[in-house]
Amino acid sequence: MKNVDWYSILAPVYKNATLTSEPKKSITVAVYDPCSEYYLLAYLNSETVQKAIHVKPTNLQYVWQPCNHTITNSWSQDDIDLILGVRIIVYSPSGDLDLVVPVTGTIQVIKNMNLTVEKLWRQWFSGREVGGFTEEYKGNFTVAIDQPVRALTIFTSFIRNTPLPSTL
Repeated sequence: MKNVDWYSILAPVYKNATLTSEPKKSITVAVYDPCSEYYLLAYLNSETVQKAIHVKPTNLQYVWQPCNHTITNSWSQDDIDLILGVRIIVYSPSGDLDLVVPVTGTIQVIKNMNLTVEKLWRQWFSGREVGGFTEEYKGNFTVAIDQPVRALTIFTSFIRNTPLPSTL
């Protein structure tokens, strides 16, 4: 399929080779900008930003990107075992709008990880509405690009080591 955003099939698609790293002035977090990934890539690859967030300088031949298969494809079993021993959020924004990570695929991957459930499946809230559903396991942080408020709720909960809001 062409001209479809595989991560959010209802989102507009925009591809432009001359796109700059400067976002449109009128865009707010409440409006989905189909170019936002380009801005994010430029921002997070900026040396100034990397210094500000204390990114360790490297001599790698590639830049930061949301799905860096060069890195993940090189993980050894020891790397995976180490990751499973650290508190990491696995958030999969799968659903009816996502062609890349469908719900059935997410469920199967989590099942294959054979993790111990710490907190059972429940809804969580962002603002005054259901933000999604969660189940916590012992044991990667990805958020839907068009859900910045919900992403902030998840990230804040993780950083503060608090549960996601379970009531309004």
